[in-house]
Amino acid sequence: MDNFYITPVKTLRDNYVWIMVNKQNQHCLIVDPGEALPVLSFILNNNLIPDGILITHHHHDHTDGITGILSHYAIPVYGYIDNRVATITHHVEAGSVIRLEKMGCIINILYIPGHTLDHIAFHFDHALFCGDTLFSGGCGRVFEGSYEQMFSSLEKIAALPDETKIYCAHEYTLANLRFAETIDQDNQFLEEYITYIKSLTHENKCTLPSTLETEKKMNPFLRCKNQHFVAQLSKQKNITFKNEIEVFKYIRELKNYF
Repeated sequence: MDNFYITPVKTLRDNYVWIMVNKQNQHCLIVDPGEALPVLSFILNNNLIPDGILITHHHHDHTDGITGILSHYAIPVYGYIDNRVATITHHVEAGSVIRLEKMGCIINILYIPGHTLDHIAFHFDHALFCGDTLFSGGCGRVFEGSYEQMFSSLEKIAALPDETKIYCAHEYTLANLRFAETIDQDNQFLEEYITYIKSLTHENKCTLPSTLETEKKMNPFLRCKNQHFVAQLSKQKNITFKNEIEVFKYIRELKNYF
């Protein structure tokens, strides 16, 4: 990652379009452009050369900017093989590898359904562009897939190295942590992290990326196997859980109405 930097471009209400840049030649990749104009402005202002667009899933706030960008640059658009986005030119699937010579990087594809059935993540070195599957302090709603699929997708992410940086697509961190503290009340790390995130949001700073190591310590959706967390949640809610998927489903449904 020494030859690259990754920066967010704010779009819509709370979306981030991530731009990964090769420092040596200014070539870049664009991840989930929900709008074209802010991305085009960033590219022009920084003298960048786009090499491609990466799409994690079909939702409009991740794709509406594709056409506008393609009107200026003839570049490939990568997305899942069963994605309904017509502007995708290069289809990938679980285990696919994208080799980008000008960018000087190799990107691995993880298939992570649950939020949608076409959801993928792009994994490069210690960077993970995971769209709306894993958020800092939370996870995406289960719209098209099953709870079992979503839990399995989060397990795939959790199996990556702890130093993996999580580049998710929304600024939801503080809201997610406010929910987390209602069900993980004796988590000292969580309380300290909330204080840190509040300081960032007070200064209108981006709270991302997080790291997988941090998420495992305070994100309840990655703590469904943590015996201490499950025991205190069971006591707090007076519920006996049969397995970790029941824990996940319960807290995801709690979050839906938080």
